[in-house]
Amino acid sequence: SSRYSDFSLDGVEARAFTSADESRLVPFKGSPEDAAIDRVGVMTLRDCMQTVLEDGPKRDRRLWLGDLRLQAKLNYLTYRNYDVVKRSMLLLAGTCGTNGLVSTAVYEIPKPETCHSKILDFTAHFPNVVLEYLEATGDRATCESLWPLVAEQTDFTLEGIKPDGLMRTDFSWWQFIDWQPAMTRQASEQGVIVNSLRATEELGRRLGHEQDVAFIPAVIDKMTTAAQERLWDDRRGVWVSEKGNVSWMSQAWMALSGIATREQARRSLQAVMADPNAIRPVTPYARHYFIEALFDCGLEEEAMRQVREYWGGMVKMGADTYWETWVPDDWQKSPYGNVLLNSFCHAFSSTPGYFLRKYAQK
Repeated sequence: SSRYSDFSLDGVEARAFTSADESRLVPFKGSPEDAAIDRVGVMTLRDCMQTVLEDGPKRDRRLWLGDLRLQAKLNYLTYRNYDVVKRSMLLLAGTCGTNGLVSTAVYEIPKPETCHSKILDFTAHFPNVVLEYLEATGDRATCESLWPLVAEQTDFTLEGIKPDGLMRTDFSWWQFIDWQPAMTRQASEQGVIVNSLRATEELGRRLGHEQDVAFIPAVIDKMTTAAQERLWDDRRGVWVSEKGNVSWMSQAWMALSGIATREQARRSLQAVMADPNAIRPVTPYARHYFIEALFDCGLEEEAMRQVREYWGGMVKMGADTYWETWVPDDWQKSPYGNVLLNSFCHAFSSTPGYFLRKYAQK
């Protein structure tokens, strides 16, 4: 404010709301260091768990599909509030466009309304969200009601694939993956879409809709062949996106999609971590999927080290909830041009406890 005019605030009150029931929170059984990392993640989830799973109290307080998937994964191991996940899925479904495209993000207040963003990789996560909900709850009826919309999403996610099976580089949709501006996203999106197709196929099989997904294996084969022939650099042992771009996330999504063989996945993940010029993620959201890829291909020791060093670094900096972006050697990194605009309680950053509870509990 101007130095010529002072101001003061009085009578300030704050009320905290959450749909997280502390009495249902599953206790964490691990080391004190791991427990501290887990607790900050649980608090982050709690503060974003309202009538839907929001992205963060400082952000736009929208339900984002990409955030929802990671929040749900942690919720299933902590608060076990299945109803808020169900409500979030149904809100996304109920606000889909007239063409059947599931909402990427939704405003709930003053009335449910899509925000009209079209994020390719977020839309692609919808089958995974429904499949993981089915696995966690056994609620077949809800998943059956969502099945037609799940099946329809392949029409949209495959819009970005050329006839030769490779991801287009001129696709008009927003391709997020991470807030990393230096990263090109061709290889990452190739992996995300194949990962989504596998989830769609598995969900269809479990719900008895085998005929609806009978076309998927051929599409996966074509996309896998295209990636192996055009994106794999055997000399360096990494997946290379357009413009010679080598990033951590390309390796992660090629591993998570099954496009990479197990040998390729291990080799590429180790190679990219050892390459100082490889493009690193800047968000805990992207780091989650990189760590998930490490676990999937058997690099458990490195994966757990990443969990403890990355989220543990925020805890050492004094975080009581996890931040939207975190670059250890550049803590003021911001996608908005100013760190003050960053979210410091962000839904997609909440997940170290998912790994700690799954792999490190005593």
